[in-house]
Amino acid sequence: MQESNNANEKLIKLRRNLIQNVTHELRTPLTAIGGNAELLLNDTEADNRIRHAQAINDAAGRMAGMINNLLVYFRLDSGKETPVIKPFKLRSIAEILETEFAPLAKNKGLGFNIDGETDDIVSGDRNRILSIGSNLLSNAIKFTKSGTVTLSTSYKNNVFTLAVEDTGTGMTEEQQSRVFAPFERLGNAVTEDGFGLGLAIVSDTVKLLNGSITVESEPGKGSRFTVSLPLPKAEETMATEKTTVKHSTLSGCFVLAIDNNGMLLDMMKEMYRQSGVKCDTCQSVDELTDRMRTKDYDLLVTDLKMPEVNGYGVLELLRTSEIGNSQTIPVVAATAAGYVEEKELTEKGFAAVLYKPYSIDELLAVTERCIKPKGTSNIDLSPLLAFGDKRRTLEKLAATTQSDMDEVRKAAEAGDMEALDSWIHHLRSSWMLIKAEQPLAVLYDTIHKGKISDNEVKAAVDAVLAQGKLIVDLARKEAERWAE
Repeated sequence: MQESNNANEKLIKLRRNLIQNVTHELRTPLTAIGGNAELLLNDTEADNRIRHAQAINDAAGRMAGMINNLLVYFRLDSGKETPVIKPFKLRSIAEILETEFAPLAKNKGLGFNIDGETDDIVSGDRNRILSIGSNLLSNAIKFTKSGTVTLSTSYKNNVFTLAVEDTGTGMTEEQQSRVFAPFERLGNAVTEDGFGLGLAIVSDTVKLLNGSITVESEPGKGSRFTVSLPLPKAEETMATEKTTVKHSTLSGCFVLAIDNNGMLLDMMKEMYRQSGVKCDTCQSVDELTDRMRTKDYDLLVTDLKMPEVNGYGVLELLRTSEIGNSQTIPVVAATAAGYVEEKELTEKGFAAVLYKPYSIDELLAVTERCIKPKGTSNIDLSPLLAFGDKRRTLEKLAATTQSDMDEVRKAAEAGDMEALDSWIHHLRSSWMLIKAEQPLAVLYDTIHKGKISDNEVKAAVDAVLAQGKLIVDLARKEAERWAE
């Protein structure tokens, strides 16, 4: 009972801090926007009008940044974020952060030191690691009046360590115990913009990446934040590397989306287009039924809350009608209501839930879960794209595979089993890398099992040729995407 009361008190305090911080912090930029908008309307001097417009733009930018931090925090806190793992050079972390923050430190009259760099290539979420370093350095420079800020990086035993040390105001032990809590504003931060979420976001991002963070500080002498993250070397994980290219297996699928917000529909359609997925959109039930009468879609994405009919109504309409494949099409519920549980929706008959706001990866991951790819054999081109010019690699793959398939076809037409066997060995290693080798294994078993019929060989060869065509098509589509 005591634990329950403590949890309730913590939740009440969190909500109170949220309301107080959000209303207070947004009031300042809103006042600036409203005041300068009024001045802009009444001022006839061109220079003054430009100054008022710039003030509005600056205030809107600060407001957007604060709201973005709020969204990032709640996405992390609700477990919606997933790491985007790609190979990268560890040296780039220090280089990028130095380029961004050394001028800021110099403008404030502070020294900026870089200690230790490494040339290792690892697999990890570089953008989130950069956001961790960026938040820590921003705070260090902000709260240091004189002295130096130091960024240290090291890599040992597959663990990357990033530390930021300053000679700023420092913190007491009691302040250190609260520094990672959301919506907490310590004494030295009350005059700064923001909701008090920077270090909470850092802490949650570190947890997302399975790392740890510690703080050492003393009032008047500065602070040191140390982040440790497990990062395997790239070559140790290349075979299982996950990138957005894996979603190329959805190429050729056709999605239908309904939402009363045309802007969101346009964004979703463009996200799908960049990933080789076709998408039709509609903003009313009449449009929805008209489209489904003319085509069998692979998936329907419906907003859960619309003025004409909600997502539950759309699902019921489809399941009780005989329009096209309405009774069997998987339906995904899109919603901005974070309190709606996926289990609750799937029990109602939805295939999955897509929480707003969503990234391309989140959209494609949900789509991939609900659509069974059509004859793609789960081909994964990502291991070929970790390094080098991606477009050139894909174009070369398409051209080489096309040429190889021509030779396989010639060998089959000539009935040359020895040549076919040679081509199987030639293709197997590269096709295994992209998880496309199954038809080769079938062809190998067919031509080595003794007495075989021409029809058996032809069927096995046709399967290899079909797989080759699929590789060519996927490579070309991905090459077009990287060219944009």
